[in-house]
Amino acid sequence: MQVAQRIFQLMEQNGVTKYRLSRDLDISDSLISQWGNGRTSPENSKHLPAIADYFHVSVDYLLGRDESYPVPEPKLELTDDAIEMAKAYEAASVDVKNGVRRFLGLPEVAIKKEKRA
Repeated sequence: MQVAQRIFQLMEQNGVTKYRLSRDLDISDSLISQWGNGRTSPENSKHLPAIADYFHVSVDYLLGRDESYPVPEPKLELTDDAIEMAKAYEAASVDVKNGVRRFLGLPEVAIKKEKRA
């Protein structure tokens, strides 16, 4: 498999667009497009170490010298709205939390009884 094919495979597996890779690594999106259509090859690119780090693989993997590929860690990106809801949930009473959990079809939170000294 060619270097460009590996890069585009990693992009697809990780849900990364050409635009996002370009923006995150400060690589011209037209250069990435040239790799994709075979007009240029990224094999000698100064960007290979950054691309390897970005996808948590080795440069040797990108170059086809090493076939071991780590399982990518799932990326969880929370929106500001999701963060705000999580904070509100954490601050809520057990009754409110259980109402939310019932609504979502999740098991209720057990009420912790305080130990008396």
